[in-house]
Amino acid sequence: MEDKNKIIINVGRQIGSGGGEIARILADKFGCRLLDKELLNLAAKESGFSEKFFEQNDEQRGFLKSLFHMHAPLVGDSNMYHNNFSEENLFLFQSEAIKKAASEGSCVFVGRAADYILRDEPNAISIFITADIESRIENVSKRMGIDKNAARKFIEDKEDERSKYYNYYTGKKWGHASSYDLCVDSSILGMEIADKLREIAPLRAVYGNCDGGALRRLFTETLRWKCEDVEVLMKHIGGYPGNYDRSIVGQIYASPPQLFISGHSHILKVKFDKTLNLLHINPGAAGMQGWHKERTLVRLTIEGNKFTDCEVITLGGHNI
Repeated sequence: MEDKNKIIINVGRQIGSGGGEIARILADKFGCRLLDKELLNLAAKESGFSEKFFEQNDEQRGFLKSLFHMHAPLVGDSNMYHNNFSEENLFLFQSEAIKKAASEGSCVFVGRAADYILRDEPNAISIFITADIESRIENVSKRMGIDKNAARKFIEDKEDERSKYYNYYTGKKWGHASSYDLCVDSSILGMEIADKLREIAPLRAVYGNCDGGALRRLFTETLRWKCEDVEVLMKHIGGYPGNYDRSIVGQIYASPPQLFISGHSHILKVKFDKTLNLLHINPGAAGMQGWHKERTLVRLTIEGNKFTDCEVITLGGHNI
């Protein structure tokens, strides 16, 4: 009997678009099982091959040319699997793992042609997450600790492998709108959030290092304004008292604000700079992407030139 309450979401994604994090948010929102790298373990159990083998050949074709260099521990002992060793059978093992997981309940699948494999699943929806190339390069560069040229090459190489894999097994075109139910540009999601915040109260914001062109056109890198009788300065990468970032330290010392707000480190910090007589606030990070373990906000009341009711708001844990 068909479970009408079951939800299946298939998420395709460009490298560096944040598709994995969006999939995590969707899984949390709808109470679904999230299956990304976990699919490799399930496929390994289905096949008898080592999980490490699936990791080495994840979402790519052409691995058989390196087969002769493969060490024995990557393959199980079953003669059946040795006799049926092929790229197509590895895809089949992974497909069976995806179908089995989908039959057991609501799931969010990340990549691996799940949208095609589950094309006959009545409760399935397939989305594709994209973003402008500069945003993706910035994200990959930061995540992997490499320069932008290396990040661009990594994106190009991995997406070439990913598209060949998807196109070959599905007969569709990876990343093409006609292949999915919904395509989302994650680089403009921030604009939608900004619009929602504006509905609540007046909004002042700056763009961060991972924000795309849309947000950079909407906001400035540095913002200074007056709230009541307090002069406020805000910049995403700004440092903290005793270690201000060199991009802003000159401006701070030349004309100290009474309140300086910065972020970037994902580390919650409220500190008073006695030398400059200013209050510094880093609210931590409220998003699901990054190394922080808790998501936090800071709320502050300003009356005239006085600060009162400084409160840290915890939004919940974040498994990194």
